[in-house]
Amino acid sequence: MTSTEVYEAVPQGVKTRWISSENPTGEKGKGGMTNKGAKGNAFYIVQPGETKTLMDVKGPGIIQRFWMSGTIANNK
Repeated sequence: MTSTEVYEAVPQGVKTRWISSENPTGEKGKGGMTNKGAKGNAFYIVQPGETKTLMDVKGPGIIQRFWMSGTIANNK
């Protein structure tokens, strides 16, 4: 995807979703609901060895962007 394609209109018949920790299914209107419309659950803390479902959507699709950050514990 080029930088100019980001701003093009979504083709007819294409369904878009925005997945977040508050809305793992991408259901319309269901993000930002845990804190009266503000980000109340904006991230996950995943412990070593733990698994976490980040997205729960059925059917084919394309992930356009995936953002993560984190720290490595200093266990001295």
